[in-house]
Amino acid sequence: MKKTFLSNIDGFPVVPSSTSESEREIAVLRSLGRFEFMQFSWIKALHYPDRAMSTAYYALGRLEENGLVWRVAGPPTVKQKGVVGAPRVYGLTHDGLAYLDTIGAEGDPGTLERMKSRDRKNLKVPRTTLTHDLQAAWWCALLTNSVRRSRRLRDIYIQVEYTTDRQRLDALVILRFWRTVPKVISDTETQWNIPWWNPAGVNPQQTVQVAVALEIDRGTEPLKILLGKGVVYRDLTLAKYYEAQIGVPVTPVFLVPTVKRGAQIMTEWKDAWPNNTGVITTPKSAIHTTWGTLWGQYRRMADGKPTSLLGSVGCPSAEAWEEGWV
Repeated sequence: MKKTFLSNIDGFPVVPSSTSESEREIAVLRSLGRFEFMQFSWIKALHYPDRAMSTAYYALGRLEENGLVWRVAGPPTVKQKGVVGAPRVYGLTHDGLAYLDTIGAEGDPGTLERMKSRDRKNLKVPRTTLTHDLQAAWWCALLTNSVRRSRRLRDIYIQVEYTTDRQRLDALVILRFWRTVPKVISDTETQWNIPWWNPAGVNPQQTVQVAVALEIDRGTEPLKILLGKGVVYRDLTLAKYYEAQIGVPVTPVFLVPTVKRGAQIMTEWKDAWPNNTGVITTPKSAIHTTWGTLWGQYRRMADGKPTSLLGSVGCPSAEAWEEGWV
């Protein structure tokens, strides 16, 4: 098989692989920059669903050996406490980010600027940051793995730890769909390729968007801080700040540890923003058996009624999703 190279640029290591494997490795790097932290199982599901586990391990090991990704032991899960060998967590190095820039991997310059990377020679990953942001990445990865199966998906924007001049979001997710199913659907790369955000050639009349601002609550922040977040979201929403920044309103989604904590946050938000557009769930309720976090159980914070993440684009239920979108 003809060989190609992941990098032959001065200052970067040369990483030989088959053409298809090189493309997958680039796809892995692009995901790492967006999710900031990724466990091995997520990388396997997103980019190596049709390959053996050893293939994904080999690819990541090679990327790590050549300085494009870093790896640490993640926080043990409940079942793994006291067990040697916590899940592997990977991230993008500064060299990996520079490589993506050099090859022009991203169609949107703003995406590249917001990607997260770390210095592999002076790697510092605070445990609290890892635990918090890993949960945001988990939610985003599960959603991505489901939404990319839509026939109407045009592209996806995701960035964990997204900041603006007015606020910091644990993650921003924008999904852009075709209004109708395209007549020609390419299936050459659907198993492992993700249609990341690309503003080129978009006709706004042919697409619809939905935007989500993910907020991770671990039950440690004082309620007055959460009240303040509600005020900020209210003010920016009423000022149409999000429309000016990304084109559509943003739906705040809170992921909370318990139902009790969720009820407390809902009370605070109703005080700060009576007709708020936020939704809330727990990690357990957020997971749909087939469609992950895309079609989990979400409730409106304003009145506690069930809601969906895609209702604003005309898809109110998982059944509707299965019938007309995938």
